[in-house]
Amino acid sequence: FEVHDLVVDEKERNHGLGTQLFQYLIKQSKECGAPSLVLQCDLTNTKAHGFFFRHNLAISSFGFAVKTMNLLENPSHIKVMDITDSSDNKQLLIQAQDVFLQLRPNLSSDQNTYIGQIHHICQTGPARIIVAISNDEKKDILGLAVYRISNNIKYSKHIYCDDLITDENKRSLGVGQSLINFMKNEATKLGLSLIALDSGCQRGRAHKFYHRQGFHIDQFEFTLFY
Repeated sequence: FEVHDLVVDEKERNHGLGTQLFQYLIKQSKECGAPSLVLQCDLTNTKAHGFFFRHNLAISSFGFAVKTMNLLENPSHIKVMDITDSSDNKQLLIQAQDVFLQLRPNLSSDQNTYIGQIHHICQTGPARIIVAISNDEKKDILGLAVYRISNNIKYSKHIYCDDLITDENKRSLGVGQSLINFMKNEATKLGLSLIALDSGCQRGRAHKFYHRQGFHIDQFEFTLFY
């Protein structure tokens, strides 16, 4: 259950209004069957951080954003393609299943259930799936990304990347860079100037990679698990 904004008029603070709003949101999220409540907060809003900590939320991830669409060099041995509407979508998703599970172990290991989960995400998002494929006769899937066009108060219209995964056996070969270049090109085509994503606090290696790609941390993601 994602909350984009939680605001109390500064003249009316310290009267319990924020707590009332927060308790209402918790009630709504539980009624929806959500396992957690998530919200984002700017790095400098320390008073809000204190409020969230007092209400048992914890920082679960960092929000990264990039506002320049400069491309880094694409390796010639990697091809990136959008498979969302491909006639080979089902077969390619099956090929990508092991890579997907490396980041999202909660996805089903049953092929049909897994494909249904991904199709549902694409239809309800709506989201796009891109894969990085080795540019040789093997056509191995080296990595993938899931992204969508999003619109919120903080960023306005932008690309949000749900997942960016490189096969753990194929890292440092330019796979992630190729996937990000694809999304930057899409942003440029659509007249968008920002790509955003979240990354768990424990994923230090990924954070270094995002910084090399021009991303910076601009918000914390707070989570309350039920």
